[in-house]
Amino acid sequence: MSFLNRLDTSDKRRFTQWPNISVEEGHRVPHVPSTESFAAGSTIEILDQHQLPPMQRSGFLRRIQQIFTQFPWRDMSWMVGVTFAFGSAAFVINGFFLALPLIAPETDFSTETSYATPISGLLGGIIFVLGGYSGLLEGLNYKRGEIIVTEGLTVDAGDMSEPRKKKPDATSSLPYSPTTSDHDQNDTLFPMHRFSVPKRQTTATTTTIATSSTATYMALLGSPSFIWWPTMRQFVSTYHSDLVFVAGFIQFIGTIIFFIGSITGIPGVIDFSNIPQYYGASLFPATFGGVLFTIAGLLQMVNCQDRWFLPSLTRLDWYVGLTNMVGSIGFTLAGALPFVGTTDASLQAALASFWGSWLFMIGGVLQWYHAMGNYS
Repeated sequence: MSFLNRLDTSDKRRFTQWPNISVEEGHRVPHVPSTESFAAGSTIEILDQHQLPPMQRSGFLRRIQQIFTQFPWRDMSWMVGVTFAFGSAAFVINGFFLALPLIAPETDFSTETSYATPISGLLGGIIFVLGGYSGLLEGLNYKRGEIIVTEGLTVDAGDMSEPRKKKPDATSSLPYSPTTSDHDQNDTLFPMHRFSVPKRQTTATTTTIATSSTATYMALLGSPSFIWWPTMRQFVSTYHSDLVFVAGFIQFIGTIIFFIGSITGIPGVIDFSNIPQYYGASLFPATFGGVLFTIAGLLQMVNCQDRWFLPSLTRLDWYVGLTNMVGSIGFTLAGALPFVGTTDASLQAALASFWGSWLFMIGGVLQWYHAMGNYS
């Protein structure tokens, strides 16, 4: 199996590998729903065992095509990849304009310092804040998706709210036979169709589903299960120790601090000749924001690993974290090196901003590609 195929195979299991813990109840669910679990009148479909799921038919070129033809803006994972890709592109331009006068002074033009450099930095900072907030929402909603997949059977989780408040109804058994093995389940992110179960269910129905071994996916913006911020109970029971949420939160704070450096980099906002003001209002936010980006990237990598010290070289999302972390080191150096106060340090800072932005943009594109696997 080729390296790209191994990445794609691992990519298909991106959601099934998350521990399936109910955010509200905080419990792990162990079992597949039985035949008797479904109420009379419930509608289900069984995945045809002779029909490959879309993810298994998807290839590299197919996903590349989808990048330019599908725009699932309600998916926060997709939003994170897109915003950081475009925001980093703006910082690539900014790094180019920072380095160009130091490398080739004769190429300087009248509006380079007054317009080109600050505007590209400000644009990148604004898009980064949007990407950081999208990352926070991704961490909150990545396991709150409305579809539950259980060995070829799919039900709408949005219809399973308040399971123990329903009174028992007359039930009838529906024919059910699993059509995929446990291995197939791990390799299937989305089923062939979206099925639904009406809200009129028995206590047995909802209890069994709520305690069955399932795989959730990203809750979409605007869906009933999408949240903007956790309750205190949810935070204490789940999110405070969830690396996906913690990384997203740290990165969001980093984008805000980094954005302060972008604003103060605009000519006229602060007095650059006032060294303490320049260091405190411009260089420090850029440096500290880069440090937070680096920590977030490291947490992304650790979250993808089976053991914290073993790299997951066959997982695409691990490389997303790697490129983000290394790119963030470039952002950190771009803010820290000017503290030295020499021309050489300023040049290296501009170059660090340039190559760091490139790596961060690659990480954004990889996440963009990774997210499109949900729609293959």
